[in-house]
Amino acid sequence: MINANTRIEAVIMDQLTESQLLKQLNQYSQEMEQFSRDTREFALAVKAYNQLLDPLNVRDELRLVNQLGRPLTNAELAKLILAARDGKDVFQALIE
Repeated sequence: MINANTRIEAVIMDQLTESQLLKQLNQYSQEMEQFSRDTREFALAVKAYNQLLDPLNVRDELRLVNQLGRPLTNAELAKLILAARDGKDVFQALIE
């Protein structure tokens, strides 16, 4: 687990590769499952996970979820986040 003081600073979106982003998403997902919702660790994991999602438009994400008929995996989210960050069409990101 990343120290609470460095958790947010450690996430430098413009420098993350897809594999690094996926690793971060998986780590925070695991922490959210591991810790009780009333703990500081859970709150920090949620905050960091949500920060990773910042480049992605919520409407685009919801539209994709509706079209797929299931939640997005972290691997799919990583592709979408990077596409949004880089100004690319997020709907094409899952096809490529």
